[in-house]
Amino acid sequence: MTEILTAIITLLGTLAVAGLGFLQWQRMQMKDRQKGYHDQRVEALSSVWDILTDVEATQRTDMNENREPQRTEPLRRVNLLLLRAAPFLLEDERDWAVTMVQEIIEVDTLMRILRRTRPRDAEWWGLTMDQPLEMTELLQVVGRLSAVKEKLAARYGAVMRGEHV
Repeated sequence: MTEILTAIITLLGTLAVAGLGFLQWQRMQMKDRQKGYHDQRVEALSSVWDILTDVEATQRTDMNENREPQRTEPLRRVNLLLLRAAPFLLEDERDWAVTMVQEIIEVDTLMRILRRTRPRDAEWWGLTMDQPLEMTELLQVVGRLSAVKEKLAARYGAVMRGEHV
């Protein structure tokens, strides 16, 4: 009888150790999958951030060098990237990226209008009491652009630090 009891206890102990080993293996597998997803998410956010800063730099450079504005190409580039990176980006991150491009294009448009309509004199601000309507709109757009850029930058930083999934 003690031999049977010893065999049963040994069997239960072996099954318990095997079960714990299996659970540990499953947890390690899940951690590896999560790390892979996190790495791809970081890469996706990095690509989005890079393309958005490139679009903004290009728009600024084109305007300063009096080149023809690009309206659809930046939005097309960002949309294609967002399609490829969609599994690794949250909906608000995709929305922020599209909003950034639209605001960058609007800033460019308003700056070009201001350049065409204001006097060439360096003191145009002091020569008139009226503030151009485009200036008010420009300040609002720049404010929206800055806000969405800060949100995306904060999220990107949080994901890089592992503080956000």
